[in-house]
Amino acid sequence: MPKLNKELAELYGIILGDGCISRYYCSNRERIEIRIDGNSLTDKEYYQYLQRLILKIIKKRIKIGFRKNVNGIYIKFTDRKLIDYFQNQLNFPIGKKGNIKITPKIESKGELLNKTLRGFFDTDGSIYFTKNNSKIRNYPIIELSTHSPLLIQQLIKILKNKDFKPIISFNKDSVKLHGKKNVIKWMRKIGSSNPYKKKRFMKWFKKGYY
Repeated sequence: MPKLNKELAELYGIILGDGCISRYYCSNRERIEIRIDGNSLTDKEYYQYLQRLILKIIKKRIKIGFRKNVNGIYIKFTDRKLIDYFQNQLNFPIGKKGNIKITPKIESKGELLNKTLRGFFDTDGSIYFTKNNSKIRNYPIIELSTHSPLLIQQLIKILKNKDFKPIISFNKDSVKLHGKKNVIKWMRKIGSSNPYKKKRFMKWFKKGYY
């Protein structure tokens, strides 16, 4: 049985973001696989990191695939023990994720929860900069996007408990952290494993604008 450690918690957050567990039939045989999708223009380095992360967890090196017509990049793999663990121990659905939220087994554990938040940010999150009544883009915002109302409310609660000041977006499909204090605290406490997002943050952090 897989061990619920930092690596697995981060992978859980990644799949919670831009991943899924899907069931399909091929040659009259049932197949179940984990798939994670991203943007090939920004995520190539990150998917190399995902290869290494998955290797630590299941001891298999997974190939990276590309969808050139849509600038897509993806990883897909099958590991029955890992899928069973996600489904039976972490309550992760097969098929559409629907109104999903972070499992209590992770929500109640500080460092594991931080790793899950990191994985989610690295896939379904973003960091960007606005002018905010200035002539330069010096105002940072972190955004965590999801179509799950349960997860939205859970993220608000989690982030408030961690002394952030989150707000729900106008369309109620994301949670935002506005301003220098929130963003720096996120990068220090939660962090990122995605080189593209880290480079964006460091450029702003060093120059004071983007």
